[in-house]
Amino acid sequence: LGQLEGTEINSNNFKIESVKIVKLGNFNKDGHYWPVKVSVRGTCDIWAPRWEGYMASPFDVIRDYMILKDDSDDWKIKLKE
Repeated sequence: LGQLEGTEINSNNFKIESVKIVKLGNFNKDGHYWPVKVSVRGTCDIWAPRWEGYMASPFDVIRDYMILKDDSDDWKIKLKE
């Protein structure tokens, strides 16, 4: 997912509701990967200083990833930096 900016997340209560490829780009021959835009929706607990505790918060993010094969010929998805 990358990072949800400016938040402290309780990873024990992190729920992904959907993952969807929004856009699939052309194969990058130099880097040996397919660029993709992925939408991830769900909920997670974030720190709420006002209540001095965690509260459930929905998220809906779109990030750029790369789909590629590793040295073992297994498929991987990696956050594009």
